[in-house]
Amino acid sequence: MNQCKTLLKKEWWINWKQLLLPVWVSLAFIGVCIIGLLIGLIKGKGITYFRMEGNFPPGFNNLFLFGSVQTLNIALGFLSIMVAIMLADNLINGGFKLKCEILHQSQPVSLTKILSSKYVFLILGSFIVYAVISFIGTLVITFTQMYFTSALFYFGFYAWLQSAVELFFTLIFVCSLFWFFACLFQRKSFFMGILTLIGIELAIKILNYTSALNIPSLLSYLSKFIKISSDPGFGKAMDLNVNTLISIVQANWKNILSNNTLLKLLYSAILTLGGSLFYKRRELI
Repeated sequence: MNQCKTLLKKEWWINWKQLLLPVWVSLAFIGVCIIGLLIGLIKGKGITYFRMEGNFPPGFNNLFLFGSVQTLNIALGFLSIMVAIMLADNLINGGFKLKCEILHQSQPVSLTKILSSKYVFLILGSFIVYAVISFIGTLVITFTQMYFTSALFYFGFYAWLQSAVELFFTLIFVCSLFWFFACLFQRKSFFMGILTLIGIELAIKILNYTSALNIPSLLSYLSKFIKISSDPGFGKAMDLNVNTLISIVQANWKNILSNNTLLKLLYSAILTLGGSLFYKRRELI
């Protein structure tokens, strides 16, 4: 246990700047917004808010809150996944790039523990950062809209919770995919991984065209597992009452925790183990 804690601390001290990149981007965005508001106040334009008054459909304010929080989570989720992809390459190939891979692996600890600590740091570290900043953003949006539109806290919280759960499984799958490529390619693993996927897709299309085969598209198949948020399927739900909207939100758990989720976990395990086997066979530099 002490070895695992030490390994995780090592990964933190080496990679904390990259891990916290979504925080820096969020702070920069907030800073730009604040500067814009201050400039508006200096020019005398002030800050104007509008309450939702009039004959709006009964579900409009709650749906607007749900959609606003989901939009935030999609943006932060996309950012977190991109940072995690870069982090996967740095965790696996950082020692190789700095020509100190032999030194890192000469620690009195098994290679399995070293790889496990890197993977745990990648997944949990990336998700915790995402969860914290997205939850803070959700609270800001939710309380603002509760005050100005009389929306219910329930819809803001559940939009965050369901998106976060969906993002967690997607993050595991995407990180495992690029973990595999990082273990397979020591240089430019992200671009080599993308080129590999494109090459396989082109090969499938050529075979389908020349041999009259019907091989499914790899990229189309993978796209089913790369989701950042889950749409509860409100449709034309603005005229529905609150209880009906709550029922739709609760029913959405079946879409989030579906067979696709199990396949994500299965493929993630295969990619992680496969990548680790390739890494163990590397020639150290």
